[in-house]
This record gives sequence, structure tokens and C-alpha cells, in this order.
Amino acid sequence: MRFQSLLQRLLLKTKIVQPPGDTRVIVGHIATMYCKVSSDSSVPYEIKWFHDNREIDDSRINRIKIHLDGNLEIREARASDAGFYNCSVQSPDVSAFRLLNTPKTVNLSWIPAFDGNSKILNWVIQRRVVLVSGEIPETLDGWITETSNISADQRWYLLTNLKAAAAYQLRVSANNSVGEGPPSEPSSRVILPQEVPSGPPVDFELTGDVKLCKTKVVEKFDSNKKKNVRRSYKNIISP
Repeated sequence: MRFQSLLQRLLLKTKIVQPPGDTRVIVGHIATMYCKVSSDSSVPYEIKWFHDNREIDDSRINRIKIHLDGNLEIREARASDAGFYNCSVQSPDVSAFRLLNTPKTVNLSWIPAFDGNSKILNWVIQRRVVLVSGEIPETLDGWITETSNISADQRWYLLTNLKAAAAYQLRVSANNSVGEGPPSEPSSRVILPQEVPSGPPVDFELTGDVKLCKTKVVEKFDSNKKKNVRRSYKNIISP
């Protein structure tokens, strides 16, 4: 049942469900156009707007804003703003998310890119450990091949027995008759939770010195008796 649920989630594609429509606005007023997107919650995406086939950069025009929900807002509309507008949504070729019921397992899915007119023979999957927080350095170091023999028809893979309380990035490359192609862009960072201890600590020794009373305390866990044994030794520490 869990496996069926996983497949159902992978089939949810990122798509535009409400494209922009015809809009009329009085010069000097605010014009708002909509671009509503449906996507899987685990897959990030980016919305871009175009005016007469030229991409809109809202960081360069103060009166134009692309909101997080995809809506385009044009304040103080001008005659030069008239034209044809369209939006597009882009999501990464590689998507990775952690399975809730199996903390050390990550699902990786991907969308094949252009194969160069040469049939793909198999997929190669790589992983690397990254910082849990903060900026990820732009470096090509640290990649380890997880597997190099995934069927050409497969579009997902489960990475199991990963390290708890660690963060990973994943990427995919394809093999064809020419050889291995360039890897995809890395996935977003996947953070695994801390692992619950499987049992009590076994056979450890904790020592500490209490200099004021010249006493050495030794506490040792006895795995046979399943309890801590505490012993004190007086007058063995020099002042």
C-alpha cells in the first residue's frame, strides 16, 4: 500500500491550471494577471513572465512585481505596457524527497532530457553529503556513485540506508552508445532526521574528578546486569 501511494505522488506533474486571460486597465491604475500552478508539494518550481516574447525582470522595474503565487502586478500602467503576455513554469529535471515512514530513505525522480538522437541505455545516480543549513558551495567535489545500472525505462529510484541527521544532494546522468553524458543539475537539499537509538548504551565508562574532596568517581554500565554501577575511590587524587 505504501508503494502504491509513492507511485501516485510521482504522477502529479507541475502544470499551469489557470493561464493569464485578457485584461483591460485604465492608464495609471494597477493591472493584475494570473498564472495559477498545480504541482507536487515536494517539487519546487519557478514562474517566468514574458511581454511580447521578452522575459520580464521585475528586479529592474520597480512598478512591476511577480508575486510568489505567480501573479503579475503592473502598477501605474502605461500605454507601453500594452501587448501580449504569457507565463511559463519550470521545475527541475531532478526531484528528491524523504519518505516519512522510512527516515533514512530518499526517493529520487527525474525527467529525461534530450538524448542526442542516441538511445539511452541506462541511468547513473550519484549522491553527496552537504551542509544541513547555510549556502551549499558551488563545487563538483564529493559526489559518490550510488548505482550505475538503472534501466533506461525507469524514472525513479529509492536510496536506502542513508546517514541519519545528514543532508544530501542527488543527480542523474545517462549512458548511451557514446558514453556517459553530463550530469543533471543537483536536486534540492534533502535533510534526514535524527535516528532514535536502538537500545541503551553498552559497556561505556564515564570518569570525572572532584578535586575539592579528592574523590574520583567512576560510573560503568554493566551489560549483564542492565544497570549502571557507581563506585567512588577516595584519596587517590593528589591536591
